[in-house]
Amino acid sequence: MRKTEQQPNALKATTQPGTLELLQTNNAQMEKIQRALE
Repeated sequence: MRKTEQQPNALKATTQPGTLELLQTNNAQMEKIQRALE
């Protein structure tokens, strides 16, 4: 996310290598946390 802060252009920020995998991992962790809170 620091790269996104440094490069606020959405298209450039989201096409950086590893961004998709990072977001998918974070999403899975957030879903796990949400299920634990229910």
